[in-house]
This record gives sequence, structure tokens and C-alpha cells, in this order.
Amino acid sequence: MAMLSSDQRANLLVAFLCAVATLSFIGSRDIEEIRERRLAGTAADVYDHGHWLLPELQGVPRYLKPPYADWIAVASMRVLGRNEFGFRLPFALAGLGMIAVGFALARRMFGPQTARAAALILATTPYFISECHSPSQDLWLGLFSGAALLSWWRWQEQARPASRAWWAFWLCTAFACLFKGPLALAIIGIPVVIELGASRRWKLGLQMRPWWGLLIVFALALPWPLAVWSQHPDYPARLWADMKISLVKDETKHGFSYLNHLI
Repeated sequence: MAMLSSDQRANLLVAFLCAVATLSFIGSRDIEEIRERRLAGTAADVYDHGHWLLPELQGVPRYLKPPYADWIAVASMRVLGRNEFGFRLPFALAGLGMIAVGFALARRMFGPQTARAAALILATTPYFISECHSPSQDLWLGLFSGAALLSWWRWQEQARPASRAWWAFWLCTAFACLFKGPLALAIIGIPVVIELGASRRWKLGLQMRPWWGLLIVFALALPWPLAVWSQHPDYPARLWADMKISLVKDETKHGFSYLNHLI
């Protein structure tokens, strides 16, 4: 077997350290944080009562949240057991995937040394690691948003529609929308538009064929809300009511609460 180069050994060491930091002790504490309790509650509803299409939290349907994170949590617990480790593992792996995406993007832009430094910075940031240990839709949103932007960077090298990077960009955008709704389009689209505007390369954006790409996004993202609507005719009104609750002014704080149903 060929000997590994010093660069490959350094990459393996960084990967090992990142995995240890992200995955260690994920089953060692109780479920506490509010987002984690919400997700645990809806996942438990799917696990116990089989409400796969529209999970409930304390008997109230969660119209605002797509259920894909619940499905992942339930699938993991079915394999690993109904415990904190089985609940948290897929979300911690999503956080590890975010580190990998950051590594790949930094390597492509600045080289291997900067890529390793970027990965280690994330893996040694307490706030980031604590987020990896607290399941939420945001971890999957971050993973697929980062992967979409990495694919955008790669696509620019050849700028060919229907290439693998083109498909990767739009599929990752669609998966980000599955976990966070239309907000993901803004998170991914804003930096792309800013880059195109700053470089005055609007034609490059048209080469991306956004009309076809958005068709892919809608084809993957719309089946769930349409299925809910078919079974619950009042779904649009319920969705709007939940959105208004998310934006209601919290009198105990200054300004608006931070989109309570979206965190």
C-alpha cells in the first residue's frame, strides 16, 4: 500500500479531531434546550402515533415545520434505540458535514493549509459544537446551504448547464428548502446575487438556467405542503396563523421575538 503524503496525513488527523469534537458526548445529557425539546416532541409523536405527514406537539399540528428532520430522528432512533444518542446522532453528523463543506470550500479558494485551519476553527468553537449537539432543522439547512454554495463555486469553472455541479447546486437548494422552507432560497440566493452584481456577471446567472433549477426545487419541496393541504383544507389559514404567531411582539423583550416558530 502506498505511503500517505504529509498533506494526506494532516488531513486525516484534522478529520479525526473534527469527528471527535463533533460526536463526543452527544448522548451524555438530557434534552433541555427549547429547539431540541420541540423537535424531540414532534419526533416522539411520529414515533409513537405515526403522524408522519403532520407531526403534533402537545396535540397541536406543526403546520409551519416540514417533518423531514422528524423523519430522520425517528429513523435513527429505530436503528440505535430511543435515547439521546440515537436522537442526536444524525444532527451531529450534519454538523460534521458542515465542517467538511467548509474544508472543501476553503481548500478550493485558499489551499490545503487554510482549509485545515478553517475546519479546526469550527471544530474548536464552543458555540458551533453546542449547536451540533442540539438537534434542529438549522443543522441540515446549514449543511445543504453550504453544499449549494460550494457547488455554485465549482459550477463557475465550466459554467455548463446540466453539469454535475449544476445538478448539485439545485438539488442542495431543494434539500435546504425541505428543512427550512422558502427561507433557504434567500440564504442561498442572496450571496449568489451579490457576487454576480459585484462582478457584473449577470449573464453568468442566466447561464445557470434558474427557471429550470427552480422547477427542480419546487418539484421536491411542494409535495409535502400539497399533501397536507389535500387532507387539511384549512392548511393555508393555519399556516398563516402560525406565521403571525412567530412574528407577534414579545412584550418581555425589546422589538420582536426571534421568529419563535422558526428556531
